[in-house]
Amino acid sequence: MKKENYPLLDIAQFCATVLIVLVHCGKLFQYEPLHFFLKNMLCRIAVPLFFVSSGFFFREHTKRDNHYSTIYFKRHFKTYLCWSIFYIPYGLYFIKLVGVPHTLYLPAAAIGFLSFGICYHLWYYPALFLGLFLSKKMQERYSQSATFIVSFFLFCFGACETYSSYLANTFIGNIYEEYHHLFFTTRNGLFFAFVYIVLGFLLSDKRNDPLSRNWLPLKITCSSLLLFIEGLVIYKNPGDDKNFLISTIPLIFFLLSLLVHSEKLKKMNCTHFRVLSRYLFLINPFFIETIKYFFRPKVIQGIPLFTVSLILSFVVSEFIITYKDKLEKHLLSHT
Repeated sequence: MKKENYPLLDIAQFCATVLIVLVHCGKLFQYEPLHFFLKNMLCRIAVPLFFVSSGFFFREHTKRDNHYSTIYFKRHFKTYLCWSIFYIPYGLYFIKLVGVPHTLYLPAAAIGFLSFGICYHLWYYPALFLGLFLSKKMQERYSQSATFIVSFFLFCFGACETYSSYLANTFIGNIYEEYHHLFFTTRNGLFFAFVYIVLGFLLSDKRNDPLSRNWLPLKITCSSLLLFIEGLVIYKNPGDDKNFLISTIPLIFFLLSLLVHSEKLKKMNCTHFRVLSRYLFLINPFFIETIKYFFRPKVIQGIPLFTVSLILSFVVSEFIITYKDKLEKHLLSHT
């Protein structure tokens, strides 16, 4: 079966990766409203975009190949394991920095690997694995509507992290506080990734329905307006973190629908952007943290840190892609 080409989605994933790098670079602008808009509104659509697109492609492939899920998990777990090993020095440095006793280094590393990631960006993989597992199992037993409703309510609990200041001294707020003391964040596969992956499944199954085809520019505009309003509410009274934005649920669904159905650039092969975005995502914290470490005690952050780390990550990513392909071609030619 001929693989479908989604050039606009490949380009969008590359842009989303750049936004993720931006999030990792601390304070972006001294003017607080501009900093908040860029980092806590615009950049917050990046990770959901990856979860929805992962759910979409996972669902598409499992329809064609019953064994695909096993292949998918093995391939991505291998990637996660290799990059976790690469970031062990940073993980140990962070554990030491937060004051974990030496005797607890191994349990702390194990907990990090299973949930938070050895480095802060690697939380994506445990969240992806759990989110895909839950989505797959739920839809095998229940309807899409029931699965979405469950995932949405779990997301709403996770959003207590964003709205914690509004929920202080309430019943839900107290439950969230108990959870927060134990697990630090609700940004994981259960409360965060699950609903976005379900959306990806929904987009795959309903890709020809009016919901995911008609009036998409208008739907994206209305969803963006909701995001702006939600951002104003959070800016007025911010919570523990700003990972959960409820308005991103319709926004990312309609945006992905538009990217999937668009015929623009269909004849172009933009898969290089997809591969490049993967390596940029994986390698950028190495340069960010290395630059910050060697510039201590002077604080370097924001646009200067973003510019330097992005350029270095780009160069190294291109190097890896180029020589990995050449090495694979060389090995194939001698087999």
